[in-house]
Amino acid sequence: MRGGPATTYDYVVIGGGFYGCCLALYLRSISARVLVVEAGPRLMDRASRVNQARVHTGFHYPRSAATAAGYAGFEPDACLINRYLPGTKLSLHQDRDEADFSAPIVSVSLGLPALFQFGGLQRADPAQRLPLAHGDVVVWGGNSRLRFHGVLALKPGQSLAIFGGGAVGLSGLLGARAIGAGTVIVIEPNEGRRKLALELGATHVIDPKAENDVLAKVKELGGGGVTHAFDTTGIPAVIGVAVETMLPNGMLGLVAVPPPDASLPANMMSMLIRGVGVKFITEGDADPKQFIPQMAAWYKAGKFPFDRLITKFKFSEINEAAHSSEKGGAIKPVMVF
Repeated sequence: MRGGPATTYDYVVIGGGFYGCCLALYLRSISARVLVVEAGPRLMDRASRVNQARVHTGFHYPRSAATAAGYAGFEPDACLINRYLPGTKLSLHQDRDEADFSAPIVSVSLGLPALFQFGGLQRADPAQRLPLAHGDVVVWGGNSRLRFHGVLALKPGQSLAIFGGGAVGLSGLLGARAIGAGTVIVIEPNEGRRKLALELGATHVIDPKAENDVLAKVKELGGGGVTHAFDTTGIPAVIGVAVETMLPNGMLGLVAVPPPDASLPANMMSMLIRGVGVKFITEGDADPKQFIPQMAAWYKAGKFPFDRLITKFKFSEINEAAHSSEKGGAIKPVMVF
């Protein structure tokens, strides 16, 4: 089942007590879409009254998902939360601890993409592999209630959103690919640069001129967001979007020179809730004696093809070089004497 929390909710608040309702109130004040999960009927009523129609309380979503799957009247009485880090998995197993096997199982995926395994009634039976993104729901019951199921190990590799596909942004893409990053999204208005980004290993590209909501698109492509963001534009409005793309504990790197009087356009409470950070990067924050040999080794191994970014021009062609750079044809013009 698709189209769940990924397209409905921005935040999930576990618990509808005093602190949960206060947090939901704040999130509502910034026009966020919130799901409050709370089993207690009194607290469910409180959360509903405090947050009105913007907050769905209790087990609202699992009920609607079960109904859509053919299990009308489903009333969940427990919520089990499994947290998976990259590299971890859930082996094939049966859920036999519940008191009522006639009730279906409703599994909601939040956060990182995963491969769900759905097997047979015996552990050795072949298992289907179902890719799940943030907000996807799997419901099973009836004769399939005791089928073996599990989650394959999440792929290692952190995700990155790069704002700006020029020489610096695409160099960042090459670096991310060299160290085995997972999802890498490049946001760039120039069509030629977007095409090159895909050739260099970007998993997705976004045209900010054609996309009405860049933030929502990054969250969709990144399974809820990214672990890292990298801004090469120095434009405050773009940086404000980059801050909001990050998952909890994410980090945004800034390299461009901003306007002298510019301030960081970020919501501090939003950053606090997610525990994200922002860092200016100067000269790559690297030791040249170590990093340059590392890049050379990557290049020799075919992991860092920076020469794909270079276009050579004769010095007499300096105007053509400037024009090509402006149009996106030449990423890094190099004048040859």
